[in-house]
Formats: sequence, structure tokens, C-alpha cells
Amino acid sequence: MNRTLKGLYWSSIDIFSSRLLSFLLLLFITRILVPADYGLIAMLTIFMSISQNIVDSGFGAALVQKQDRTDTDYSTAFFFNLIVSVAVYFILYSFSGFIADFYNQPQLKEIVRIIGLSLIINSLSIVQRAKIMIDLDYRKQAIISFVSIIISGILALLLAYNNYGVWALVGQNLSMAMISALLLWIMSDWRPLFVFSVKSFKELFSFGSKLLVGGVIHTVYTNLYTLFIGKIFPVVELGYYNRAFSLAQSPSSFFMAIVNRVTYPIECELQHDNHLLRDKFLFFIKMSSFVVFPMMILLCALARPLIITILTDKWLGAVVYLQIMCIAYMFEPLMRQNWELLNAKRRSDYSLKSEIIKKIVAFIILVLTIPLGIKWMCWGLVLYSVLDIFIVTQYIKRVLPDCGFLEELKIIFPTFIWASSMGGVVFWVIGFFESPIVQLLVGIVLGCFYYLVIPFLFKWKEFVFIVRIIKKKI
Repeated sequence: MNRTLKGLYWSSIDIFSSRLLSFLLLLFITRILVPADYGLIAMLTIFMSISQNIVDSGFGAALVQKQDRTDTDYSTAFFFNLIVSVAVYFILYSFSGFIADFYNQPQLKEIVRIIGLSLIINSLSIVQRAKIMIDLDYRKQAIISFVSIIISGILALLLAYNNYGVWALVGQNLSMAMISALLLWIMSDWRPLFVFSVKSFKELFSFGSKLLVGGVIHTVYTNLYTLFIGKIFPVVELGYYNRAFSLAQSPSSFFMAIVNRVTYPIECELQHDNHLLRDKFLFFIKMSSFVVFPMMILLCALARPLIITILTDKWLGAVVYLQIMCIAYMFEPLMRQNWELLNAKRRSDYSLKSEIIKKIVAFIILVLTIPLGIKWMCWGLVLYSVLDIFIVTQYIKRVLPDCGFLEELKIIFPTFIWASSMGGVVFWVIGFFESPIVQLLVGIVLGCFYYLVIPFLFKWKEFVFIVRIIKKKI
């Protein structure tokens, strides 16, 4: 438990400081740029995300999962990722004209060729990131994140202020990749050996390939929304959707980044002790719902005053999308934790099978909702999020018999009801105020007080655990 707390402590500092800093810088950048600038970058998300999945090929997770890893394993992964990144970049470079023609946006050709360089840069530090996760050494990661975010953010702000438009976002992405990779090499004592082991490659690829396929399937599905919206609807609507998507994902991805990169290595270590693994996993599920549900529901209740206050009235078109997606991404950490558990149990075949089934269902939902408009496409995400958990838990029961959909539902349901009541009260109370800033301040204070008073008085385990992390009682 002490090791878990230490990892969570530094992981929390890393993610909280980096996300807060990113949010503040993004706030200023977004107020300068227009929705169409974000729409252009969103059009490339599917291509860049798939490319990054291919470059990693699941080798990062495979290194974390492997118990008897050696320097040969690390070096083999390093050179494989580097070679693949170069190959993928040249494919993107060659098809950049096609991408621009598909969206009828000529400037995308140059954007793809520049921003695609981040794939090669990121491949240089995949092994270093894996070693940080293995050692739970998130103190280094916290420093690297802070420095890279602030330098790249200031660069983007300067470019945006000087009317470079979408190129401010391109510069931010590329500079962040360069600075992060450089700092990871400086702060890591690992250097690749000039070896490539076929045996090591086969071992890593046998596990990572399934994660690769599953990751690509998930990435394709997630970004199909931006693909269709960018192709069918005006680019400004894609800008609204993209900002709503980013804001809705932020709380859940924030929590996932803190917890999952700590819990996954621990679950890998416990992969042969089903009883202890089940207890740990269910506790992680309970913690996730306790933290994420209120954040997402509060964000949903305060969506309108939040958008007006931080992004100005020109982004009001994103409000309804944000409110719906808050409900959908409320369950994202639970979906991810179930998927990670299958991998921790060395059943990447199960994670792949579940991913294929989930995405078939998801694609059907997407096709049915496209003719109804973007709002109904967002409601389709809500339906999918519930079905995702139901499907993956059918495979969880095969590796942990006493841990299925109903068991997880029993754990998260009380928190869901309590958080929903908080959201209802906040939404009702802020209606008495006209100023968006006042609505925001009153809603945050009231929501936090309402949600935490009962856990504090009755000393809920989740509340006590969080207090321990804050106090760093290691």
C-alpha cells in the first residue's frame, strides 16, 4: 500500500500540475484562436492517433507487463519503435495530399507533413516512459511534464498572438514532443544497446500485437466522429465538437493518467494471486467512481457558465455537446480499468476479442445516429459507454469469476446516485443567478460541499484514502 501511495502521490503531482498548466495556457490560446483552427487539427486526429498506436505497437505495455525484462528487451523495443516511426511518417507524408483533398482543406497537406515529425520524436522515448512506469518514478515525469508544457505552451501563445492561427497548435504539439524526449534522455540513465533480439521481439510482439490491434480499433472508432463531422458538417461545428470533447474527457483522462499508470504495474505483479487482485481491482473501481462521477456531473451542470467564462460567447455552440459527453465519459476510467485488468492477467487475447465486439456495436450506433445530427451522435456515446462495460466484464468473469458486471454495478451505483443528486441541486441553485462567473463560483463551492459532507461525517473509505494521499502518509 505504501508503494501505491507513493506512486499515486507523485503521479498526482505530475498530472495535476501538468493538466492545470495546460488548461491555463489552453485557455488563453483558445480565446485568441477561432473554432475553425481547432477543427483543422481535429481532422488529423484519427490519422495521428492511429499512427502513434502503430509506432508503439503495444511494446510499452508489454515491457511493463513482462516480469523478467532485460536490456536486450529494452533495446529491441527501442529500435523496432524507431524504425516503424520512420516508415509510418513517410506513409503519412506521401498521403498528405489525399488527406487534404478528402476534407477539401489544402493547408492540411503541409500541416500533416510538419506535425507528423512528432511520431519519430516520440518513438525515441517510449522505452524511457515504460521504465518510469515500471519503477513508479513519477517524480521525474512530473518535472519533464512541467518543463515541456510551459515552454511549448508559451511558444503556442506567442504564435497565436501574432496571428499564426492553426500553426500555433502545430508548434505546440511538435515542441512539446521534442522537449519531452530530450528531458527523458537527460534524466534517464538507460541507453540502448546496439542489439536486436528476434526472440525478444517475438515475446514482446506476441503480447503487444493484440494491444496494437485493439488500440487501433478503439482509436479508429473514437476518431470516426471527427472524421464524419469534419466531412459532413461545417468545420466550425467540428471545432465546437472538438472543444467539447476535450473538456468532457479532461476530468476522466486526468484521473486515468494518475491512477491507471500506477495500478497497472501493481496488478501485473499480482497477476497470479486472484484473491488479492480482485480486492485491489474492486477497490480501484470504487475509488474511480467516487472521484470521477462528481467531477463529470458537476461539469455537466456548469457547462454553460464554464464555456462563457473561459472560452467566451463564440464557443456557446459547444455547450450542448459538452453536457451530453460528460455523461458518456463519466464511465471512461471504469472502461479502461477493466481493459487493463485483462492485460495484467496476460489475456490480451480477451481484451482484443472484447474490443472487436464493442466496436462492432459502437459502429452500428454511430451509423444509426449520424443522420440525426451531432447531438444524437453524442447520445450514442452515452449508450456505448454502458454497453462497453457490460461487454468487457463478460471477459473479466473468465479471469476473475467473482468479478462481473453486477458486482461492479453494485459498487458504483451508490456513488452515481449521490453524485447525481449533487448535480441536480447545483443546476437548480445556479438558476437563481444571472452572472456566469457567479454561477460558476457558487456551483463549484456548493457542489464540493454537498458531495463531501456525508463522506466526511461517515468516514467513507474512499474519502479517507484520498486524505492519506494528500497528507502523504507513507
